[in-house]
Amino acid sequence: YEGSVFKARNWTKGAQPGLTESPWQEITDAWRAFNVYHGGDEVYHNGQWYRAKWWTQEEQPGMATVWEPFH
Repeated sequence: YEGSVFKARNWTKGAQPGLTESPWQEITDAWRAFNVYHGGDEVYHNGQWYRAKWWTQEEQPGMATVWEPFH
């Protein structure tokens, strides 16, 4: 979709990828607010790698305690 690869988190029909309420998860290492992350998931954001401590969505790495930086 629009040059990105998405995977359905659950059943969907006609839902647009890239929205928080959408069942689509973008397949990327970059943090996306609409993606759902689980403890241990790793993302790259603003030049730094982060690891999620628990389930999260919409909480920006570097701004929320759910994310811990690592290298």
